[in-house]
Amino acid sequence: EEVPWWAIELGCWTMVVLAPILTWVNGPAVSTDQAVVRGTVFVLAVLGGVSTTTRRLLLRRRQR
Repeated sequence: EEVPWWAIELGCWTMVVLAPILTWVNGPAVSTDQAVVRGTVFVLAVLGGVSTTTRRLLLRRRQR
């Protein structure tokens, strides 16, 4: 079964875009744990977005 890479990439970049908005709406972290979780989710979303975009671009280049 094919992994829906486009959906994973879209989800990662959506989270990267929404993270600052959600932080603005919800306010600053109220505890160290919350700050760590927010930071971790953001970093993982950026890493996922970069890696899936890189994968897509490399596969496209390889097909040429």
